[in-house]
Amino acid sequence: MSDSPIVYLIYGIEDSGRREIVFDLIDGGLSKHEQVLYFRPVDASDSSFDEQIEALENTSVVEWELSDCKIKHGKITAAPNKIIFLAPDKADPADLAEALSAWMERNQCVLGRVVTVVNCDFIKEHP
Repeated sequence: MSDSPIVYLIYGIEDSGRREIVFDLIDGGLSKHEQVLYFRPVDASDSSFDEQIEALENTSVVEWELSDCKIKHGKITAAPNKIIFLAPDKADPADLAEALSAWMERNQCVLGRVVTVVNCDFIKEHP
């Protein structure tokens, strides 16, 4: 088993419940002893789960953006076991996947999961 941090990428549209899933994953799905680095998009709208995620003792939050197919982020001070990227709402999924692949290679991380959260109400209203 690798000692490299494991990366989770969470896709989905605004108000699809992505941050609730991120909170549930960190709070109930990962060991409390694992350090988590959560990358929240700079342009993300407010969510009721932001404060709850930030309050988790094992979690550090860094803002980031996708610019010219590159991931740009603030200073990282944690040494995480798990890394969670919340995809920007309006980012091209292919551009983000390519940028994340390059970022993981540079930072010696491995991809664990890609999760796409679907807002069924939105799909129903916009067939």
